[in-house]
This record gives sequence, C-alpha cells and structure tokens, in this order.
Amino acid sequence: MKGLKDIAMKGNGMTQDNDQRLTPTQRKIRDANNDLPKHVRRSIDRYRQALGFQPLWTPSTERTKR
Repeated sequence: MKGLKDIAMKGNGMTQDNDQRLTPTQRKIRDANNDLPKHVRRSIDRYRQALGFQPLWTPSTERTKR
C-alpha cells in the first residue's frame, strides 16, 4: 500500500509545474483537454502565447532544444 500512496502523491511532474502558474479555471480546461493529441495541444499553446496567455502544458525537452 505504501508504494501506491507514494505514486498517488508524486503525480505527474508536468501537472505540478503547471499548477503553480495556472488559475483553477485554466487547470480545469487543461485537464478536460488532456486527451488531445500532442500536435493539437502544441497548437493551442502557441495560440495562447500569441494572445499573451500562459501555455496550458509544459513544453517537453524536445521542444525547448529546438
């Protein structure tokens, strides 16, 4: 049981990073659309950044290296 508790507490690192900078409404939007393909999520993030908003998903290391 301890192992399961640790996994539940750690969560996804991506989610924890975003939770610090997103509002509760933005978190709900992100969680509701988390099953979208990566290319669609990247497109949404680019559009949000163009409008001056925070991206909903943390960029992967592959994207930041480009």
